[in-house]
Amino acid sequence: MDPRRTLLVVDTDSAPLRELAARFSPVRYRVATCPRWDVALEYIAEHAPDFALADARAFYQEGKPLLARIHAAAARTRVIFLDTEGPWSVFMEPQGGDGAVTLINPCRLEELLKGAIEAVDATPPRQRSAEETWR
Repeated sequence: MDPRRTLLVVDTDSAPLRELAARFSPVRYRVATCPRWDVALEYIAEHAPDFALADARAFYQEGKPLLARIHAAAARTRVIFLDTEGPWSVFMEPQGGDGAVTLINPCRLEELLKGAIEAVDATPPRQRSAEETWR
């Protein structure tokens, strides 16, 4: 069984998300990328990644329905949205399926990327059932 945690990075058109994916150590993390949410939802359902990291545009456009589809596919996948479009970058983690949003103070891109890595690193690995382990 592979002890590494699995991260899914969605929307690889975003340069900051590509940079973030590259910063996670392959020794500690298995990083997968998906260009679109339809593909990402299939991946989430099949592999139940520990984290899904995505551009906040998806959350702004779809909000609660997107979260509901993610949690229906894999209830324990933690979702982090990053907004890097404006002069300030924003880190959001919706709590549960209710669409509530926790905002970490707006910051510069470098701080945002470090914050996302720290959020993932600070979360203890979860125990996986036999059905959730990598084949």
